[in-house]
Amino acid sequence: MIVHIGRVLEESSNTMPAISKALEEARVFNAWKGAATGKIAKNTELEKFTGGTLFLKAKSSAWAQELSMLKEKLVERLNGALGKSIVCDIKFRAGVIRSDKEEKDEKGAGKKVCIKCGAEFTGDNKTCSFCERETKEKDSGEIYRMLSKRPWLAYGGIGEVQRRIGQEEFYKMKRRAKDSLMDKLVVGKIEMKKEAWESLFHNYAEALLSKKYEEASEGDIKGIRKVVQNKANNYSRRRMRG
Repeated sequence: MIVHIGRVLEESSNTMPAISKALEEARVFNAWKGAATGKIAKNTELEKFTGGTLFLKAKSSAWAQELSMLKEKLVERLNGALGKSIVCDIKFRAGVIRSDKEEKDEKGAGKKVCIKCGAEFTGDNKTCSFCERETKEKDSGEIYRMLSKRPWLAYGGIGEVQRRIGQEEFYKMKRRAKDSLMDKLVVGKIEMKKEAWESLFHNYAEALLSKKYEEASEGDIKGIRKVVQNKANNYSRRRMRG
């Protein structure tokens, strides 16, 4: 295909101004990156250079106002870096700069919505840490109340809650229930009526042995009673001395 040389020259003359403008803008942008360092670079974003004016976005209105007051020095610094007076003016406007967008995107990456409260969170669970903690506390309280009524229960007998609470947490609640019963037995040996104290002792023995009182051997019951009695006697002596 033969192309007339006049047409080539005509097309080249039409595109040269655009190329020249793009090269000039690139030079100004590079000069800005060298001249504007530190906080100025961090809080601004280049937009365009046209008609001798460099347009930039500033992180906030306060930054735009502060930089506008410094623009004469910035123009002088830019032209010094360029080697000639290309930049006549700099205009700043407040806007969201790229670093802010990237930071926001990074913070939002991997976020989930809690199925209970609707809050955003990161992690592998279906609920946020606050709701996880709230559920755990609720389940632990339910286990504690369950053990208060049926102290012989073992981990395998707690039903649905077992799927949500771990074995470690269950036995933590069981120890708490046993300690509470022991404290009541020790103090109650002096203050409680015999029938009430015996009922409490039954509960403690069931919690300790993980079986119903009537299923426990006579030897087990005697051993437990002896331990409780010794602690009650020690408490009584300390109380009398104090």
